[in-house]
Amino acid sequence: MTRSLEEFKDALSDNLSLDAVLDKIGLQQKRTGASLILPVVGIFAAGALVGGLLGLLFAPRSGRALRAQIKDKVGHVRGRVQEEMGDTDMTHA
Repeated sequence: MTRSLEEFKDALSDNLSLDAVLDKIGLQQKRTGASLILPVVGIFAAGALVGGLLGLLFAPRSGRALRAQIKDKVGHVRGRVQEEMGDTDMTHA
């Protein structure tokens, strides 16, 4: 009988956490204020960071700056397409 009791204790300690054992007997650990507030503060901070980054990303620009940016991007894409077309022509020749 002692052997089966020891096996039961080992199985309990290996498979269950403290929260699981307390839950089985109808109890729970006392939560502190910090354990309740810190996740909320972390989520708020992450949301503020994402919101700030999106605000910077979508911030309006002057018309002149926006046109210059579009012109640069179109020129860059055009150059890459011409390079690819040139590389394709050379590989098929």
